[in-house]
Order: sequence, then C-alpha cells, then structure tokens
Amino acid sequence: MSQPDLADDEAPVLEEEQPAAPEPARPRVEVPTQKQKTSIYTVMLMISFVCIVIACILLAWELSLWGPYPWWNVRDAIPR
Repeated sequence: MSQPDLADDEAPVLEEEQPAAPEPARPRVEVPTQKQKTSIYTVMLMISFVCIVIACILLAWELSLWGPYPWWNVRDAIPR
C-alpha cells in the first residue's frame, strides 16, 4: 500500500471523535461474605490472654499476702 501524496499544508482529515456513550448503570450485586473460621492462632491467642489474666490475679494475691501497697517499704521488715 502506498500513502497518498499530501502537500505540506494539507493535514489528513480525521473523523471527529464523538464522546463515548455512558455505560448504563449496573445494579450493585452484594457478594455474600462468610465469617472466617477460627484458626489455631486465634485459639492460641485466647489461651495466652487467659493465662496472662490468671497470672496477674495470682500475682496480686501473692503481693497482698506480703503486706499493703508500698511493697518496697522495708521499714516494717527490720527485726526488733
């Protein structure tokens, strides 16, 4: 195929671009989602949380056996 001879001042005539017609709005389809199953890591996290809570309760109980709050106050521990 050969190209047509064009003079320098002649530009090729292009078809006018017409704006594309907007696409009709599609109804939004809700995709049903399912709750994820509990994995072993979630169970391990819950077990560790329960263990930490029990440890804090036992620590508070142990500290209450040794006396009131300022546990570092050793004046009461001096023998007489």
